[in-house]
Amino acid sequence: MEKDEDGHYFNNTFKGLEGVSNLNACVGNNGFPDLPHYAQGFLDAAYTLGELVTLNNIEYSVDEFIYPIAFNLRHSVELWLMHFTQCLRGIRSADLYGICPKDGSRFRLTQKHMEKTHNIVTLWEWWLINSQERDSRLVQINEQLKEYVEDISAIDPTGQTFRYPYSTEEEKHLVKTPIINIYNLTARIGEVRILLNELNHLLKELVGEYDLCTYTKTLSRAEISLISKSIPPINRWKEQVFKEVKSEIKEIYKIGNAEFSTALDIIKSHRTFAHNIGINFDLKAATFEDLHVFLDAWLLYHPDIMKKRLENDYEKPISSFVSGKDIDANELYEGMIRRAKIVKEVYDKLGIAAQADFSTLFYLARYNNYCENYDWIYDRELNELTHAQNNKSDAVEFLKHVLEKPNYIQNLSNSLIILSQDILLQNLKKHYEGRIIFDVDIV
Repeated sequence: MEKDEDGHYFNNTFKGLEGVSNLNACVGNNGFPDLPHYAQGFLDAAYTLGELVTLNNIEYSVDEFIYPIAFNLRHSVELWLMHFTQCLRGIRSADLYGICPKDGSRFRLTQKHMEKTHNIVTLWEWWLINSQERDSRLVQINEQLKEYVEDISAIDPTGQTFRYPYSTEEEKHLVKTPIINIYNLTARIGEVRILLNELNHLLKELVGEYDLCTYTKTLSRAEISLISKSIPPINRWKEQVFKEVKSEIKEIYKIGNAEFSTALDIIKSHRTFAHNIGINFDLKAATFEDLHVFLDAWLLYHPDIMKKRLENDYEKPISSFVSGKDIDANELYEGMIRRAKIVKEVYDKLGIAAQADFSTLFYLARYNNYCENYDWIYDRELNELTHAQNNKSDAVEFLKHVLEKPNYIQNLSNSLIILSQDILLQNLKKHYEGRIIFDVDIV
C-alpha cells in the first residue's frame, strides 16, 4: 500500500490514473456516495450485463454470467428497500416499526436493525408496514413493485443463492429452478428499474411535501388539495350541496367530522387551496402599483431584452450592455450611470416590505410549486434587507441585485401562478401588452 500526503492509501489495483482521469471513480468521502449510489450501480450493472449477454451469448457465457446478473439485481433491491425505508423518517414521523414474528407486537426499528438484516422478505415487510401507513401514493406503487420483490425473495431471500453454489447447510442452490432465461431476466430488470426509480423520485417529492406540514392525521397535502377542488365555494357551505359533498368525502377518505373540519381549516388558510373555494389572499406587501414601479424600472434597466423577445429575434445579442460587444468606454459608462439612476429612483419610491416581496417573487419560483415556501422566503429577504438599511449603499445594492435579473419576468410569472394570483397576473398582462411577455399562461 502507498500513502499520499493527505493520508490516502492506494495500491496497484485500486488507485487513480492520470491521462484517463475520466475513468477515475470517486469513492469514500470523495463524492459522498450513499445507498442510492450503490443500489443504482448494482442495478445498472445487472441490466448492462444482461444486455451484453443477450446480444452476444457466444462470447459471454449464459451459464456463467447468470450469477453476477441475478446477484446484482437482488443486492440492488435489498439496498433500495433499506434506503426507501430510511427515507420514510421524513414523512409524517421519524419513527419506524417492525412486527415481532413471535407475538405480532410492534417494536421500534433502528438503524442497527437495518444494517444487520439482509433478508429481503424482512426488508420488504418493514417497508410495507411503514410506507402504507404514511401516504396512499406509496400503496399504489407498492402494488406494482410487489411481484418483482416476491419473485426475487422466493429464489434468493438471504443473498446467498447467486453468490455460492452451496448453502451453509451444504445444499446445492437452484436445484428446483434449473433454467433461468437471461433475455427474460434482463427485461424484468428493465421493468423493475423503472419502478424503483419512480419510487425513489416519489419519495424525494413526498419528503419535501411533508416538510411543509400541510397534512392531517390521515390526509396528505395532495388529498387536501383534491378536497379543496371538490367542495363548493365557501359562500355555499350552508347549502345542502355542501352537506352532500361532505358525506361523500368522508366516505372516500374514511375520515370523521373532526378530521374533515381540520382539513377545512387548512384549506381556508392556504393560499392555493383557499383560491379553489373563492378565498383570495393578497401578496405579503407588494401592490399592483408597486409592481408598476418595479416593472417599469426593469424595462428601463433591460431596454433590449423584451424587445428581442417580442420580435422573436434570438440570434442577435440580447443587449449591448449585457453582451459587452460593440460598445465603447463612454457608452459603457453612460449605461452604468443610467442604471444606477434607475435603481436609486425605484429605491426612493418603494418601501422595504415591497422590495423584499419583489425579491421573494423571484426566488419562490426557484424552489418548487409549493406556496408554503412564500412566507419563509419573504421573512428571509425582509430580514436581510432590514439589516442592509444600516448602510444605504448596501440597501440599494440589494434592490439592484433583483432588478438586474434578466429572467425576472419568467420567475415572477411562475411565482404568481404558485400563489394563485390569477387576477393580478392577468391585469399585468393587460397593462404591459406589447411591452412584456409573461411566460406562464393561466390554466
